[in-house]
Amino acid sequence: MLKNKGYLQVVENPLASYIMVQRTTFTQITATLLPVKRIHYLQSIFHVLCDGFTIDMKFPLNMLNFQSDLPGVLQVATLMLNAGMVDACALLCCLCSEIAIEMGDTADIVQVMEQCVRMVPNQSTTYIEMQLALGKLYSERGLTFNAISCFMHVRASNLLRTNDHFRARVAVIQALGYMVRDVNLQQHDFDFLCQELVFAIDYFATAQKNEWHGRANHCLAYLHLFAGNVSVAHKHSAAALQLISVPNRTNEADDYYAHILRLHAVTLSLLGDYTLARNQLKQALVAYQQTFRTIEILQTYMRLAMNELFAHDIQAATNYLYITLQEINKTGNAKSVLYCIDLYILLLCVQGNITHAHQLLYSVNGFRSERGVSRGAVFDQLIEQYFAQIAHQTIIKSTLESKQSLFDVLSQITEELNARIAI
Repeated sequence: MLKNKGYLQVVENPLASYIMVQRTTFTQITATLLPVKRIHYLQSIFHVLCDGFTIDMKFPLNMLNFQSDLPGVLQVATLMLNAGMVDACALLCCLCSEIAIEMGDTADIVQVMEQCVRMVPNQSTTYIEMQLALGKLYSERGLTFNAISCFMHVRASNLLRTNDHFRARVAVIQALGYMVRDVNLQQHDFDFLCQELVFAIDYFATAQKNEWHGRANHCLAYLHLFAGNVSVAHKHSAAALQLISVPNRTNEADDYYAHILRLHAVTLSLLGDYTLARNQLKQALVAYQQTFRTIEILQTYMRLAMNELFAHDIQAATNYLYITLQEINKTGNAKSVLYCIDLYILLLCVQGNITHAHQLLYSVNGFRSERGVSRGAVFDQLIEQYFAQIAHQTIIKSTLESKQSLFDVLSQITEELNARIAI
């Protein structure tokens, strides 16, 4: 009925059927339906989009089992909010938050969620879910203070002390929020997140929830990797990969498999197993390409560049880094730009061009300082290996303002790489 009325469109493609919210939905519903009928239609659209699931029944990542038209979905969410359907609006926004992050289009959904969260009781599970989703969205937008404020609201909730399943699940999602943006965690925050993830691992193992168990290990691996504990990260990423690779896994596990595979490959690169790391990264790349995840595709190319750089295949590293920068031009993902500059600095060092590397390091340190984005212990350690200690002490801590903009530096590097790529 909804399709026949023109509110939804079912699109068939070789991978799967998916539902698209028509851009005309907002006008159609507001102009042609009485208030009571409007709520009825919105409820119907909501159940089609969410497939009848609550947040807790499936992974928040990829809960929408279709490729959505995000602006259309947000129009529906706004209509729900205006019609008093606050819980439905909250759920739909939480489900769409991951899609918004992947698309790099977070401003509109944040605006809707900020209105919605003020209308939800602050001791309800819905309120906590919204704070978690907003925390990740704020992280993506570079609003670190806002993100941490959201996570502190979550941490103070009594629900975490009375419901072990909710506490374990929140531990995973809260860690993912910090993973979205590489912030400098204070030691007590790092210890707290690790402690909660260990609790989650134990809980999901006992409850025999393999997918959540794998995801908790994946998050713990990431935190330890960012802190520079590569061997610990490798152990947990290997555990996550084993758990998520079990036969008969669900579609949600298939969707998350590429993330776990890619992180495990990064630990392999850092431990020197470049061949296996390369194979796993290429597997992850194919999975992301099949689901058209632009951000994940560029980040996988970037990790391939890193792996080839460590393997001393300079031409392959150059080619992958050039492809990464081409992908970045499509998305404008600032964090990835900063890491690409770091990789290019290492590439220059390997080739012996220390002077140019020094100049770029001053620039990228200034950009990171302005944005409050840490490169993490692993990258700091890598840069330390390539620069003389006395020079490093001066350069790495520099917060001098760069004379060039981030765009200028990016254009310069792209031009230099373009001259070096294999024809």
